[in-house]
Amino acid sequence: MRARDAAVALLAVLGLAACATAPPPSPPDPSKAHLAISLDVRGALSIFHAETTKVCFARLAPDQADLRSATPLLGSNHSSGSTFYLLNAEPGRYVAVVSLAAGVDPVTGIRSPERDLTVLPEDLVRGTDVTAEPGSIAFMGEYCVHSFGSLAEADATQRFYAGLFAPAPQGSGSTVLGIQIVSLASTPPIASRGRTETAKRDAEAEAEFRKAARVQLADPAWAAVAEKAGPGRPDG
Repeated sequence: MRARDAAVALLAVLGLAACATAPPPSPPDPSKAHLAISLDVRGALSIFHAETTKVCFARLAPDQADLRSATPLLGSNHSSGSTFYLLNAEPGRYVAVVSLAAGVDPVTGIRSPERDLTVLPEDLVRGTDVTAEPGSIAFMGEYCVHSFGSLAEADATQRFYAGLFAPAPQGSGSTVLGIQIVSLASTPPIASRGRTETAKRDAEAEAEFRKAARVQLADPAWAAVAEKAGPGRPDG
């Protein structure tokens, strides 16, 4: 029983293992690229805000037409309010695909900072498409999403990324994106369908982001990086 309790606690630490994470990096690596997105996730009743703790990003091939990543997702490693950053990442093309929120497992009573997920809709995912280059922050835009408590009416991209977080059969082990996990007597994460309510990715949103980023990143070396805009969308 003690071993089982320890395993449950370990799962609580790992949270949703499908999204690889890292501590906030410092200082900036001049050979690496950086991403940021402003994302407000709300319940179906817009007065309720999800306690979003992480955004997961997918890396795509430069000429890839679909939005299904063949590599592990990468979790944001710094945040301030509703702005989430992936700092010191490999240069390349990225989209935002999933947001994770804190919650309590109704069976174990364990609170996890990455308990439940909202899979972002295909129109929003396409809107976040950026090419991140070394030494600059590629801003994906500012979005508000309503999260519905099921995957009913989910689009193909949402179903694909929700599937990456599907739990293993109880008591069995499985590998999820390279991480070995064991499913115990806890309930699976709630995967919700997101719907875009507002989307803003223009010069005004970019300027507001960079002004705020200089404060959010605090360190002078990071503030200097925040001043540098990347090339943005792959097609322009």
